[in-house]
Amino acid sequence: MHTDEIAALFVPAAARAHLYLWTPSGHLLEGDASRVARAWGFVPMQLLTWVKPKIGMGYYFRSSTEHVLLFCVRGELPARRHDIPTHFSSSRALPHSQKPDALLVIAERMSPGPRLEMFARRRRDGWDVWGDQAPAAAQLIAFR
Repeated sequence: MHTDEIAALFVPAAARAHLYLWTPSGHLLEGDASRVARAWGFVPMQLLTWVKPKIGMGYYFRSSTEHVLLFCVRGELPARRHDIPTHFSSSRALPHSQKPDALLVIAERMSPGPRLEMFARRRRDGWDVWGDQAPAAAQLIAFR
């Protein structure tokens, strides 16, 4: 999807919510990721970095990281913890575009539920999923 289409999506989040938004480096540098978060009603607060054990593709540099705007906040919803670092390591041996469980664990520790993974490619206990590649049984939940 084009960035404008993503920014125009309705995100069924509560008035007080956290958002963990994945972004390629180019979208971070151009400000597109922050623009999407703001269009969805969130304020970007912190960058979180996924450190991968092997290098990948790249033009100037070979990529060994991926980024999440951690965390974006809508309303006043404090974090549940204050001891989690801004980076995590996890294997990159996942299907294309599938993100590591390590971030979902961080989200579960930091942010109260309910939880929704948009553009999901699998199910996870305690999470609702949404997207055209989400498992067939997925349903969009109504947030409080």
